[in-house]
Amino acid sequence: MTPLTLNDVKQYFKANADGSWTRIDAKTGVPLLDSLNKPIILKGAILTDWCAHGTDALPDIGLPEGNETQVDPAHPEIVDQQFERCTRRYDPHHVKDSPRGAGVVYAVHIENLYSAQTKLDMALEQLAAMQKQLAAATATSPESAYVAAVKEVDVHIKAIAAVIDPLAV
Repeated sequence: MTPLTLNDVKQYFKANADGSWTRIDAKTGVPLLDSLNKPIILKGAILTDWCAHGTDALPDIGLPEGNETQVDPAHPEIVDQQFERCTRRYDPHHVKDSPRGAGVVYAVHIENLYSAQTKLDMALEQLAAMQKQLAAATATSPESAYVAAVKEVDVHIKAIAAVIDPLAV
């Protein structure tokens, strides 16, 4: 497979002096920013790995959507970078995983994504059940000790909901 060059994807990237690439808007040429308002950079081993996929890089991995993030403080050399279709991990010593035939960059397991979604779904179900209990208790006996206790818990439920709701996919 022929590796990609900057010339092959110049509508999506501009070169930087250090050899890294900055992702740009294909229409305006303006650098795209990550969630911390920093330009999205493709660099080092993850850039080399992405280019090595040749013409399969765009349909199989996609473009980077964020910058590298540290995975484990005990292993600062390990970083993940989110792309449109997967997360790629730079793990030179295969501390986190050792996929057969993988080099220093590999795709992370998708089970983690399903696990997070499953946990979120369960939390949302629990939240909905507690909200129903609160509504039923308030309607049937607004003066009971049970209702007073539930009202105290409601503050915490609303705080949890405020955190969980934006995570719902």
